[in-house]
Amino acid sequence: MSGEYKAEIVRVSRNRPDFVLYLFTSGPGSGGGENFLINLKCLEILMKHFGAKNHRELAGKTFEVDEVHNTDKVFRQFFRDFYPDEKGIKIAKHQSKSPKYDPMVWEIAKIWEPRRHFLFGPGEEDYYIVRLLWHKKGRSLPCGSAPAYLREKTLLLVMKHFGVKSPKKLIGKQFRANVGEDAQAAMLVLALKAEHPDLV
Repeated sequence: MSGEYKAEIVRVSRNRPDFVLYLFTSGPGSGGGENFLINLKCLEILMKHFGAKNHRELAGKTFEVDEVHNTDKVFRQFFRDFYPDEKGIKIAKHQSKSPKYDPMVWEIAKIWEPRRHFLFGPGEEDYYIVRLLWHKKGRSLPCGSAPAYLREKTLLLVMKHFGVKSPKKLIGKQFRANVGEDAQAAMLVLALKAEHPDLV
């Protein structure tokens, strides 16, 4: 399991006299982020650990973790593991306003040949299975992943959108869609955009 789960320091900003650090954890099929209010002592330890000259250079630094479901636990565990004897470290959860418009970046990660699956209607039908990853703009680690089930015609429309002639050429293609974390909706909106751009 080593290397599967990571935590990334996405950004650190001033909030005098302290700092706000946004930590994002990610693993296979899961992930989440949280803001923390940290004091100068905590910041100095992080800068020393990662070889950063200032708080801005901490952005993008990562470390391996055992699980990703409790970001607060992960962050505190880092200091227990590496700096158990350090005194004066202060960490608290910090509530900040999220931007109203921040659509996900979606990436097509894998495509499987048609398989029988029930999606809609009276029974099972053949669908291509498309594995999608999503993350926030400017973030290197994915927030999560989910499958989308596409009929052949729908997949052809997605290929049309990206200007490729083979499903394999779709691997690695990215697009932005403001559909929450709904992979199925993301692909259907993409296909609809290719066929009827005036509707989306």
